[in-house]
Amino acid sequence: MAGTEPASPEENETHVLEVPRGVQHVGFRLLALPPQTKLVLAKVEGNDSWARQNGLKLGDSLLEVEGRPVSKLDVREYKRLINKRRPLKLTFSARPEEKDQEGAAATRLQAAWRGKQVRDANVSPAEQAGQGTYTVTLPVGTGHPGFKPHRPPPSPSLRVTSVEPSGWAENNGVKLGDKLLMVGTKPVSRLQPREFSDMIKKTRPLNLTFSEVVLKFKPDFGRKA
Repeated sequence: MAGTEPASPEENETHVLEVPRGVQHVGFRLLALPPQTKLVLAKVEGNDSWARQNGLKLGDSLLEVEGRPVSKLDVREYKRLINKRRPLKLTFSARPEEKDQEGAAATRLQAAWRGKQVRDANVSPAEQAGQGTYTVTLPVGTGHPGFKPHRPPPSPSLRVTSVEPSGWAENNGVKLGDKLLMVGTKPVSRLQPREFSDMIKKTRPLNLTFSEVVLKFKPDFGRKA
């Protein structure tokens, strides 16, 4: 029609999908967890997964969960919704077709880079099996992060043995038994105690990467020296 401008690729490619009752796993993994402006898909599981069957691709971005921008969700709330809420409405933006190959390649490189960092932290295969890694950001203005590790670095990983109620860590999904792998871009195996302390206390914003422990620990597991 004359005089009508075509819609932008972003407008054409934004779509809402619903995860129905009975679907346990959405079948995708993200490069990072909220809060972020958008959450890029770093992995889409096999042909039988909900994500694959609904046309999601590597490099697509999750924008909203139940109508809420992912920039306004914390990790704990995101995980609760994505794992338990059914039906669940998810809003995605697809990468424009002309950028699919380039974008998918870039996403694979980012995912591989993140995976290499986790491997460089010397986390054992047993720790990684059945567990996810997640990254949370200490924003400007945040004081103490609200958790304590079982020991100072250097160490392959630092197990969380204390989480303050209603503190930053708890509000962002960090739990007892989770393991701190990276501070910023540095594996904790390569940090000295003073550098670690300075970064945790003073560097903002600061990305912290954890592995999420599946095993349940006894309440007094952190008392043993």
